[in-house]
Amino acid sequence: DRIGIANGYFLAGAGNALYVVDSAGTETAKTPTSQYTDGAGLTWVAFASSPAGPLAAAKAGEKGLIFIGVVDSTDGSLDYFALAAELPDGETIETISTYLGTSIIIGTSRGVRVGILDGSTITYGPLIDTGQAVQALEPEDSFVFFGWPSFDSTSSGIGRLDLSTFTVTAKP
Repeated sequence: DRIGIANGYFLAGAGNALYVVDSAGTETAKTPTSQYTDGAGLTWVAFASSPAGPLAAAKAGEKGLIFIGVVDSTDGSLDYFALAAELPDGETIETISTYLGTSIIIGTSRGVRVGILDGSTITYGPLIDTGQAVQALEPEDSFVFFGWPSFDSTSSGIGRLDLSTFTVTAKP
């Protein structure tokens, strides 16, 4: 359903299963614990790199979830994925991107959020409500551009977040 590369790992999501695929094409299941994958229709939607390990975003019913891959310090293999953040009920994740290894930008079903990466946890700020899903993100310089499918009744557009200026913590 979704493929991507994060922290040098080739990741593939198929239904509720998450795999790491090696250079020989062999996949190894790294699906998180069943409390996140059973019966909720979990779908993997995006992958991104972070200093602590690869990030994998999913939606399950009305939930948005971000998992972080835990890397084995002895051999560099990816051991498992653990929950790093969960959005409020009714807000799902469409895409993610990271910025300078310190921030995560989350495109959601309702707008955009900026999160702070702190080891294996993510603390995200308030919703920047666009009134619609944000499905594309592109960090450039101190800005993050995002897709705005229906800016008004006749136009699509591009929004821009300025990550050099914050109104409150984690809200540019």
